Amino acid sequence: MYDLDAPLYRHYEYAKRENRLYAEWFRRRGLPYLHFLVLDSVLRRPEGVEPTELAEEHLIPKQTVTGILDALEREGHIRRERCQRDRRRTRVLIRPAGKAFALEVMQELNRCEEAAIADIAPEDMEKFNNIYATLVARLEAGLLGGAARTEGRDDLFG
Repeated sequence: MYDLDAPLYRHYEYAKRENRLYAEWFRRRGLPYLHFLVLDSVLRRPEGVEPTELAEEHLIPKQTVTGILDALEREGHIRRERCQRDRRRTRVLIRPAGKAFALEVMQELNRCEEAAIADIAPEDMEKFNNIYATLVARLEAGLLGGAARTEGRDDLFG
């Protein structure tokens, strides 16, 4: 039987709780969390991004991405552009209004996140991030095979 008190199980519970907190925070602002994540992905690619890439990045079906993009387009946040060489392909680009909206939401979110970690020493946050990066790299190697890409410091685990 799986140990429900195991450290990683506790981590999964915290991760689910954190996701619920973010989802509720965005819901209270009239924006589904997944819509914001997709908008943020488009914002971070000024050259544009294909819907298939968004589906793969967020682990969601292409049909779901289409619905999200339809909503974001109706709201004036993004635009879609057909590829000139292959009319079946589409690029999604951020509109100025979408960029302004996303940055405004991100500033408000950043204030909340900064307040949450204000009393945590910078070196503790660095250690936390290094441990987390190492954990993810090792999970990637163990679950998907291959060598772990260690972004954190392996020596933190001794």
